[in-house]
Amino acid sequence: MPFDKRPTGGKVETIVRRINNLRGGATCLAACLCAISISAPGSTDPGTGASDAGQAIADLIRDAASCDAAWVAAGLLKPDARGNDLGEYAMFGSDTICIVKLTGKEVRAAVEHSLSLYPSPNPGFLQVSGLEIKFRPSASAERRVTEITMSGSALNPESSYRIAMPSNLARGGLGYFMVWDERSIEKTLENLTVESLLKGQTLRSSAPRWIAN
Repeated sequence: MPFDKRPTGGKVETIVRRINNLRGGATCLAACLCAISISAPGSTDPGTGASDAGQAIADLIRDAASCDAAWVAAGLLKPDARGNDLGEYAMFGSDTICIVKLTGKEVRAAVEHSLSLYPSPNPGFLQVSGLEIKFRPSASAERRVTEITMSGSALNPESSYRIAMPSNLARGGLGYFMVWDERSIEKTLENLTVESLLKGQTLRSSAPRWIAN
């Protein structure tokens, strides 16, 4: 169910219940609403497109987990964070890092979900590492992705991939329970939190990994 289609009846209750089941669920929901209300297309907010901070954080998560790819959702980052210390950007610093096993088909579904509100701000927008995504902004939701490469090779819908991400996202937060849930978690990295991973790490610029065509 794309974000731009209003849920009705029991679907609303299901989504709220799943958010509340996440650690810090109420805070996560408030952060999502904040990201939607204060951002605008074309800004540097990580919910509107690729950002240097978001991609740098995803790179660190991927390196720590030694995975095929990594991603972090905009709703898990502070929309008003500035500066070069990446430790200042994490909304939930005590989150652990999880490795989730997904098929290529599920990776594509996640990427489409990430684009469901584009170009409007979206707390579910994914900042990625190890991926390059080409998409058509004018296409209808869930049909915008035209090409995905994983470490330089075309994504195979039948292959399995290991994707690293913060634990809130790994449990299906921000609507990603429609693609995977906590049963897909292969491993949680021991003695490592988002805060300990990012603290003291410097923001570095990188080429955008989302490419409109």
